[in-house]
Amino acid sequence: MKIYDISVLVNEKLLVWPDDPPVELIQAASIENGDGYNLNRLKISAHIGTHIDAPLHFFEQGKNIGSIALETLIGPVQVVEIPAEIQRINSKIIDQLNIKHDVKRLIFKTENSKLWGRTQDFYESYTALDTSGAGRIVELGITLVGIDYLSISIFSEITKPHMILLSKDIVILEGCDLSDVPAGEYQLICLPLKVNEIEGAPVRAVLITEE
Repeated sequence: MKIYDISVLVNEKLLVWPDDPPVELIQAASIENGDGYNLNRLKISAHIGTHIDAPLHFFEQGKNIGSIALETLIGPVQVVEIPAEIQRINSKIIDQLNIKHDVKRLIFKTENSKLWGRTQDFYESYTALDTSGAGRIVELGITLVGIDYLSISIFSEITKPHMILLSKDIVILEGCDLSDVPAGEYQLICLPLKVNEIEGAPVRAVLITEE
């Protein structure tokens, strides 16, 4: 069995979405300074690093993180690789990817994974879904879709692809690092923090293969 950790490391240098607050890690108590224990306080956005979006992120009455079935977050997944020259993952590109007919969880591996850890500067030209691509994901009956950057939607169409997916209660997994992961079939586990009535949450996401 091999386990791939596709979660990015949360630290104060972690790349964040424009206008999102940076990670703050504050040492509130320290044995070295004479305290009886070590204690850190972590201040982050709900959409920091590797995280999932729930429908509440874009819909006032949408489901929150606590409403997502664990069965959606654990199970078989297909990782598909997008050619380096592709920036917009549209419906035509998706139709060329040899996606299994019965797949319910799908993660896109793109050139985005090469950006993690190399810079703190946000890159607007990342690869992601456009509106037609999101529509095709719905048509394929996908229940969870992931990407290796901070948004499933291309920068010029942030809202519409999210709304298309979330309106169908499709879980969005963002901020994966697939640098070392070959395309193929895996078991996915991506469990969020159990925080009530929130629209998104960080996850520890892993892919497992028996090979």
